Amino acid sequence: MTQKKEYLNEEQEKEFLKQFSPEEAEQYSSRCVVCGKRQFRFVLPPKEVEIELWVWNSRCWNCKRVTPVAYTSPDATVDEFFNVDPNSFEELPRKISEKYPFFKRVYSKTRGEWIYGNVCAHCGAYLGDWFVADEMLEIAYSPEKIKEKTVVKVRLTEEERFDHIYPQEVTKMEKHHLSYSPEKTILVCCKCHRRIHSDDSLAHLRPKKNAK
Repeated sequence: MTQKKEYLNEEQEKEFLKQFSPEEAEQYSSRCVVCGKRQFRFVLPPKEVEIELWVWNSRCWNCKRVTPVAYTSPDATVDEFFNVDPNSFEELPRKISEKYPFFKRVYSKTRGEWIYGNVCAHCGAYLGDWFVADEMLEIAYSPEKIKEKTVVKVRLTEEERFDHIYPQEVTKMEKHHLSYSPEKTILVCCKCHRRIHSDDSLAHLRPKKNAK
């Protein structure tokens, strides 16, 4: 079932818009001049998301034996807005680890920290996210190599939700000419644009033929 979208309230939006340039803030704050409808609203990702995983066989760089690996699919998105990798959310790598024993917490010498990742099922060597991610992109063109597709449910923290806020166009807008010479336009929704040209109560917004 599709989850109802949760939008920022006006006070939250004011704070969120401060991170944008003046031009971007103006764009995302735009409203229809006639009816006042907003063009954009800011969406909070849902509290729980479903992430698709792919499993395929790879070859270990260390022992050269074939071993299974798991990674988020290229179709793994949140609200179709941003792509997800295994470390996108705090709970996600643990969920993958619970499902697949070859995805576990290991020490990465390259990164100098403990992380979750794929290890060889035979020798335990860490396979490296960059290598597995690159191989996943190749696998996308050879779907017959995918051994398993599965979905895990992940709960997002409130901080993660606010870190992944995104704009959504909720009302289609069009530019309407108040005059052509000089050119002067206003932003109106599609419905009000039609009204301007057909409703005499909005005749004052129609372009003047010989405006100078």
